[in-house]
Amino acid sequence: MKVQPSSRSIILWGTTAVVVGALAVMAGCNAKSQEGESVGSVAGPTELQIQSARGNVDALRELVQQFPDNSECKYWLAVDMVHSNASVSEILEAGRILDSIPDDAQPSWLAEWKKRQTARIAITLFEMQQLRPSVDPFQQQLIDRLDRASDRMQSFSDEEVREDLGQLRQWFDERWSYVEEKAVQTGKPIDRVFVERSAEIKPRMSPFEAVQLLERFMADMSDGHSYLSNYNVTRLGLPFRMRDTTDGIIVESVLAEKCALVPGDMVVSIDGLPIKAWISMQESITSCSTASARRAWAIRNMSTALVRDEQHSDLHIVLKSADVVVRRGKVSETVKCELVGEDAWIASVSTEWLHTNELSSHAGYVRVPTWAPEVTDPNTDLALELRNEIDRVFEGFHSRPALVVDLRGNMGGYDWLCTYFASHLVEAPFPVYVLQYRSEGVGFGNAELLPAQCGEAYPAFQGRTYSGRVFVLVDEHCFSASDTFLNVLVTHIPQRTTLVGRPSAAGIGGPTLIGTLKNSGLSVTLSTCKALDKKGMNLLEGVPARIDYVVNWTQQDIIETRDPDLAKALDLIESDASLPQ
Repeated sequence: MKVQPSSRSIILWGTTAVVVGALAVMAGCNAKSQEGESVGSVAGPTELQIQSARGNVDALRELVQQFPDNSECKYWLAVDMVHSNASVSEILEAGRILDSIPDDAQPSWLAEWKKRQTARIAITLFEMQQLRPSVDPFQQQLIDRLDRASDRMQSFSDEEVREDLGQLRQWFDERWSYVEEKAVQTGKPIDRVFVERSAEIKPRMSPFEAVQLLERFMADMSDGHSYLSNYNVTRLGLPFRMRDTTDGIIVESVLAEKCALVPGDMVVSIDGLPIKAWISMQESITSCSTASARRAWAIRNMSTALVRDEQHSDLHIVLKSADVVVRRGKVSETVKCELVGEDAWIASVSTEWLHTNELSSHAGYVRVPTWAPEVTDPNTDLALELRNEIDRVFEGFHSRPALVVDLRGNMGGYDWLCTYFASHLVEAPFPVYVLQYRSEGVGFGNAELLPAQCGEAYPAFQGRTYSGRVFVLVDEHCFSASDTFLNVLVTHIPQRTTLVGRPSAAGIGGPTLIGTLKNSGLSVTLSTCKALDKKGMNLLEGVPARIDYVVNWTQQDIIETRDPDLAKALDLIESDASLPQ
């Protein structure tokens, strides 16, 4: 069925929002609701109180009691309790809070989210060896859920796999925003992909085979915002991260206690399989918007979710180690590595949101690792503090004629935050993009968007904008809101913007949780709106901003802990005769 699209534009405005059919950003942190009430606070504890309680079970329990039943904040805090070294009784307490979410809760994603989180609680208790038959109805419910998952994950008939693949195909036809566009971009019409994947179905398929087939279908769509999630499996990955260089696949960082690899080692094979084969297998199931980014994502994903068809239950992979052959100079060595869980890398990531530095007397530096620092609503206390932090950072840059914005590894987040940052570089008002939905009413259900009849507007900085040259460090992991940020700069200040590094992942869409596949239990997320340029003419999805200076890393860069991207930006700044030296 051909669905008539509806469009909205978003613009960044200086003082007031004017609707012209595009998303805009408007200045003023102290926004007012349509009824004239302040929207700068939240009911119950403030966002700052919640933030300070992270990781402290007692503090989280106290905050939970302050929220009324049926409060989304209460549910989020309950999840935080589970991941804060909670005891068995505290995990069960959090689980009961989540279980109180009605099955028909609104918004519709809430009931689906309840299933995911209670499944994770069941897995957590199982792995703690604390999930046993009990007179407690909730504990018995968790046991029943695991039993059903175990039965489902033994094997699949061809009819079950065809049913799931057909259900997935139907949701793409009905809800996906890029049916026609991606067929042109990739040369893979969805009809042809469906026939090809259907031909791969066998009479009986293991859970690994069935899930892989469905993930390959999803990856063929080439949309980084459309993906499958499996919450019945604890994923294991490699205890080191790799980088694709001109010399080969090189170890870049290591969880030292898990293996004896060192940065600079060249990876030859893992458990006897050449590294090229591993990457190819991972690429085939990686949902991404461009081919170059897919390869980079596949290499990075091996550190958190290694693809391996081992004997495993629905809960955890039995394989606990991997033999990795590396080349050090002219010598090949085999190193045994202990596989690690998905959360193992979290402790190694800096919690600092904006990191600044003085590269020289005439060049400033700011690193932005994410546009989603644990806040979803632009009208909360924490969001205001984030905008204030951006303001403070830019106060120190006006005296410098050049600024390096390090966006590498920034997978995205919230457009209201990246466009506020951009409003320090581009004078508001300015258009951001045009959003087009499959049909009015089947839209991107995100609180950051205002009603369609009002247009959309994001808050913008009202003071003095930075007027110097802007050098942005970009790589294949820049995605979503980072692509929005790049699009704003290259559209509105191209003469002052220089991109250095490698093309971004080029993904701009409205990811929405659609539902769960009947037999495999995989959760499906699809893009339900698409973004066009400010005139509503050209698609932004899958089209990365042009890199002015492409930089390729070498093995020696890693061995010598050298950053060639930053070095190139500094060379450009030093050699620019138009900049005061």
